[in-house]
Amino acid sequence: MQTSQLFRETWPLHDVQVVNDCHKRLYDDRIGEMEFQHVTLQPPTHPDLKIMIYTASADTAARLRSLMNI
Repeated sequence: MQTSQLFRETWPLHDVQVVNDCHKRLYDDRIGEMEFQHVTLQPPTHPDLKIMIYTASADTAARLRSLMNI
């Protein structure tokens, strides 16, 4: 909101829809397998704009927190 005028103008319209959601699995040598829920939001009138959201599974989030010493 602070850095993008386009975002500030578009966000209040709430004109987004879920295009794709799925699970992604990644492997890192330090913490092992990680799992994320992946959702892409895209305004139907602007298919070139996307917001991608990755949410870690509970196990992955716990391992990431331990890596950051939180």
